[in-house]
Amino acid sequence: DDDLAKVGVVFCDLATAIERHPELMRRFFGQRETLETHAHFWALAHAAWTGGTFLYVPAGVAADRTLIARVALDRPDVAAFPVTLVVAEEGSSVTFFEEVGSPDGASGWFGGVVDIVAGRGSKVRYANLQQLGDGAWNIGAQRVEVGQDANVTTLNAEVGSSVTKLGVDVRMAGKGGTSRLLGLLAAGDDQHIDINSRQDLLDSYTTSDLLYLSALYDRARSAFYGVTKVRSEAKQTS
Repeated sequence: DDDLAKVGVVFCDLATAIERHPELMRRFFGQRETLETHAHFWALAHAAWTGGTFLYVPAGVAADRTLIARVALDRPDVAAFPVTLVVAEEGSSVTFFEEVGSPDGASGWFGGVVDIVAGRGSKVRYANLQQLGDGAWNIGAQRVEVGQDANVTTLNAEVGSSVTKLGVDVRMAGKGGTSRLLGLLAAGDDQHIDINSRQDLLDSYTTSDLLYLSALYDRARSAFYGVTKVRSEAKQTS
């Protein structure tokens, strides 16, 4: 969008971002420590990425519309490793919706990862709708880093795939930060959906909330497990 581009917002595919915005990619792409959960899949996606999306919002900029990206696996029997990187600088705000899909009946491996960096006082809303075909395996990871006084809400709607295993890692890295992890799971037939979370509260006066809801039909199965870790130096956490 021309209006957003004029104020410095970057919203493009990953290959274009590397070509046109190398300074930003050197700052943010794969630069933080790896995940404690799903570390191997996180490293694989960053080493062998096959595409992805880059969203960058400069300091003080409010993106006043929902930005949308769609990722499609249009061929059977392929492995895809897209990387989504979202960076919101200090005092910025953005809402981003991502949709993933593939045809039914086709096997495939989807190893996408999402990396969200919320700077001081920023506000980020991220939603993901996963509608992969009934032959696909979906093994992915998400990392959210919440800075001082930042507010981040993520919503994962897991509907498709034969098997899904998703790891969500949240780091409350700054005082006064707020994180909400929301999820909806709807599965039927022989689907299996497995979610695990890690909420790491490193600083004081932070709030980290989580709510996942499941609806299962037929022989479908779901599993959820998570860890909330409050560091000894973090006071008045919720």
